[in-house]
Amino acid sequence: MIMLSGVSVPQAPPPTTKGTATLCSILDTLPAVNATCALLSLLAVVSYEPLGYYPEEHFTEAEPKRLIAAFQARLEEISKEIQQRNKSLPISYPYLDPVEVQNSVSI
Repeated sequence: MIMLSGVSVPQAPPPTTKGTATLCSILDTLPAVNATCALLSLLAVVSYEPLGYYPEEHFTEAEPKRLIAAFQARLEEISKEIQQRNKSLPISYPYLDPVEVQNSVSI
């Protein structure tokens, strides 16, 4: 689990003497489940970058910028089509909507 290697809200101080840790003391040190869930939710929200969103402008030339704009426009069209189709479905399927798909390098 992610939180085991990066405990953000420990509930007890870690042992100060080598070799004195027990399973019980380790479990007492781990953060509460609700704190872990809240942190993971926050990290998911702040690290979300949808497909076609490029906050850093690595390309300054006109042609790449035009292609990126065309790609983003097509993603918007696809998103509208999916949202329209989902209105007529008994159970919507939003998972491949471009606004729900992250860039492949999102962490």
